[in-house]
Amino acid sequence: MKRLSFITLAALLSVGLVAEAGWGSFVSKFRSPGKYAYGVAYRPGQIYIACFGGPVLWRTTTTGSVINYYPIKGAIRPHGLTRGTVAGTTYYWLADDYLGYIYRCVDNSSTVHGSFPAPSKYGRGLAFVDASHMYHTDYRGSMLYRMHPMSGSIYGSYALTFRPYDLAYDPDGYLWIVNLYATTVAEVKMCTTKGSVLASFSTKRQGIPYGCGYDAEGSYVWVSVYKKSTDLWSVARYDVAGEPAVEPASIGKVKALYR
Repeated sequence: MKRLSFITLAALLSVGLVAEAGWGSFVSKFRSPGKYAYGVAYRPGQIYIACFGGPVLWRTTTTGSVINYYPIKGAIRPHGLTRGTVAGTTYYWLADDYLGYIYRCVDNSSTVHGSFPAPSKYGRGLAFVDASHMYHTDYRGSMLYRMHPMSGSIYGSYALTFRPYDLAYDPDGYLWIVNLYATTVAEVKMCTTKGSVLASFSTKRQGIPYGCGYDAEGSYVWVSVYKKSTDLWSVARYDVAGEPAVEPASIGKVKALYR
């Protein structure tokens, strides 16, 4: 294999054509099939992408090949996206910050199964845990909510130290929350289920982050990013296997759901 010079390698890294190394490192990306990709969810071997432009829910392979898509009915400006199974039926949930509602749709369709008011009009992220628990973020108020995915009943709320967008739940007991504050911050934070920050990684090289999904099979976080210089929306994959490079010693790993 031909060796790359340091200058050539640096140039390739700058445009995201070579994978980085280490915890929270960039692995790969593909161009989003739609613009304004504000929500991302993972299904084994597939990526769900909610796009405000349409609005449309896209389903792709992990390399970006489109499997199918559905017009999003009910929601006008979808943001957060998550997917899960309750009583044998698989759904996806969308947070609409225009109408201030959270919509539940039957998977692989546009059929709206139910909805409930979001805790605030500025709802952004959604992360399904199980048949009784889901997490939701409020961008304007910098809040994290724990709620029932079917009724919307709120179990608890936690103040965050940053403005959140979409988020994802990790079966090990972590939340991965996009930190979006205008264009000055571009990162994903690894948090406890009460919003305490453990570590973070930057997406700045690939773009401003919006949607977030977690892949438990490969220990990856999938993030939709927007590159202003090229006006392109992409979905990037980051490696979060193992321990972060820096983690507060006083907190350690989260092993319980509500710790």
